[in-house]
Amino acid sequence: MTEVATRSATALNPVTGELLDLATAQTIELAQTLDGIGEAHRALADFESQVSEECLRRMDSGATWTLHEGAYTLSAPSPTAGTVDYPPDALEEALSGLVAEGRIEASAAARACDRRLVLELRVPFDADHRALARKVKDAVAIEVAGVEVAVVRSEARAKASASAIAALRKIPGVGAVLDGASAVRDPGRRKVTVKRA
Repeated sequence: MTEVATRSATALNPVTGELLDLATAQTIELAQTLDGIGEAHRALADFESQVSEECLRRMDSGATWTLHEGAYTLSAPSPTAGTVDYPPDALEEALSGLVAEGRIEASAAARACDRRLVLELRVPFDADHRALARKVKDAVAIEVAGVEVAVVRSEARAKASASAIAALRKIPGVGAVLDGASAVRDPGRRKVTVKRA
C-alpha cells in the first residue's frame, strides 16, 4: 500500500498568534486574514519610518552616517549625498572662466569636467565594422582603415567629476565660482540600513 504525503494545512498567523486551518477556513476568514496582514504591513512600515527618522536625527546631529552599536552597524547617506549636480553648460562656463583667469590649469578643469565628442558612423555593409571599431580611435579623418565612412551623428558630452571638483574646491575662491555652476536637488527619502555582525 502506497502512502500519499499530505501538506500541512495549518499555518500560524504571526499577527494574532492563532493557528489557521487553511484547508477548512471559510473564504471570508482568508480575506479577513489577508486584510489584517496588510494592516500589519502598513503599521510596521510606519513604525520602521519613525525608528529610521530617529536614527537619522542622531546621525545628522553627530555628522556621522555610520554608527556601530554592539553587534549592529547602522548606516545612511548624509543629508546632502547626491544632491549637488553640475549642469555641463554651467560647469564648462565656470571652469573656462577659472582657466582664463589663471586660477586653475586646463588639466584640472579637464579632470573636473570629462568632455567627449561622440561620433556615430554609418559603415558600408561589406566593411568589417568590428575591425573598424577597433581602429577608429586611430583615425584622424573620416576615412577609417581605408574605408570611407559617413558621420551620421556627433554629440558633445560633458560630465562632472565629483572627486576632481572636490579637489578644486580647496583652491581659495574657486568653491564660490563652482557653487554658481551647481544645482541642488532634493535628496528624497533617506533609508537607514542595519547589519548584524
